[in-house]
Amino acid sequence: MDKKNEIQKTKLLLVEGNHERDVFEAWLKDLKRNDIQIMPIAGKTRLRENLQSLVKQSAYPTVMNLVVVRDADDNPVAAFVSVQDALINAGLTAPKQPWLLTEGVIPRTGIVIVPDSDRQGALEELLLATVADDPLATPAHAFIESAVATLTQSGHRQPPPAHRRSKAEIHAFLATHNEPDRDPGKAALAGVWRFDHESLKALAELLAAM
Repeated sequence: MDKKNEIQKTKLLLVEGNHERDVFEAWLKDLKRNDIQIMPIAGKTRLRENLQSLVKQSAYPTVMNLVVVRDADDNPVAAFVSVQDALINAGLTAPKQPWLLTEGVIPRTGIVIVPDSDRQGALEELLLATVADDPLATPAHAFIESAVATLTQSGHRQPPPAHRRSKAEIHAFLATHNEPDRDPGKAALAGVWRFDHESLKALAELLAAM
C-alpha cells in the first residue's frame, strides 16, 4: 500500500482512485467531517493486496470502521462478491449485503456499490444526477447518445459500453465549464456537484453511520 495510505484515523473509506478521493474529500469537507480518512487504492484490481497490507500496519488495531466504495461496472452482484472476498481474504468480516455496516465486530465493515446494488454503472451516475437541472446536462447526455449511435452504425470504433457511458457523459458536461479539462474529482473540489442532492442520500446516510 502507498505510504500516503498509512492509517491515521479510526474511520477508513477505501475508494478506487484519485478522482473518487477528491470527490469524497470535497463532500466530507462540505459535511464538516474530518474524522474519516480516504484511501485511494489505485484501482479495484488492487483491493485485495491493499487490504492485506492495511491489516499489517501497526495502527490497524485502532480502526473502528472500514468502508469500501466500488463501481458496479457491468455486474453489481459480481462487484459486491469481489469486495466481500477481498475483505474475508484479509481476515475481516464481510457484510452480507451492500450499504450496511456490520455489527458486533471491530472494525465494522461496509461495502458500497455505486450507483447502487441493482444497477450497472459508476459513481459518475450519482454525480450527474446532482446537476440534472443544469441546462447543459441534457445536451451533454444527448451528445454521448448521438456519438454512440453514430459509432454503432458506422463501425468506425467501439463506443463506450452502456455501463461506462456516465463516465463519457460527465466529461461532456464538464467540457461546458470555464475550466473544460477538469476531471470529476477536481470538479467536486471546485463545487460543481450538489452533495445535498437526493441521489446521494443513501451514501450520505452511510457516511453518517461511520
